[in-house]
Amino acid sequence: MRTTKFYRPTKSMIVALGLVVMGFTGAAAQDKDAASTKSSAATQVSGWVAQCASQSRSAVLNCSVEQGLYLAEGGQQFAKVSVRVAGDTHKPEMVIQLPHGIHLPSGIKLQFDDGTAETQQVHTCDGKGCYVILKDATRTVVSMKGGKALKLSFKNLSLDAIEAVMPLEGFTAAYSKAE
Repeated sequence: MRTTKFYRPTKSMIVALGLVVMGFTGAAAQDKDAASTKSSAATQVSGWVAQCASQSRSAVLNCSVEQGLYLAEGGQQFAKVSVRVAGDTHKPEMVIQLPHGIHLPSGIKLQFDDGTAETQQVHTCDGKGCYVILKDATRTVVSMKGGKALKLSFKNLSLDAIEAVMPLEGFTAAYSKAE
């Protein structure tokens, strides 16, 4: 099994990102005449970022909670987990972004703590990576709220097993801001 070192973004890195996003929000809010002004804000809670945005001031607010894993060497993003909460239905949808070069027929396995691994199929790939989409992630969110870690396992094109562990500390607090 191949071992890769990951790091989570530091609080200062995420706060800086939040300030950049909030800076853009402040500039957008000043443009009162624009009917399609997009507003957004980011909040960091223990590595998980809660973010809400709408297409205009009168549009439904859609929120998401996300966290990325980055390679320790070079700082390149390796994986990202996003849970989107639609403002109209309030049902969570999960998107897992993985790197290129994964063995698509094998899918990926999601495992919470020491629970049973569940295989999910990769839905699509684009220039940024490959994606697993869970349209109704209600059960997954419950597992994330009660868990300590989410293990993502998949195979590369040489069929070597790759594992990444995403800590769930702070997920519940961040998700409560997005609900």
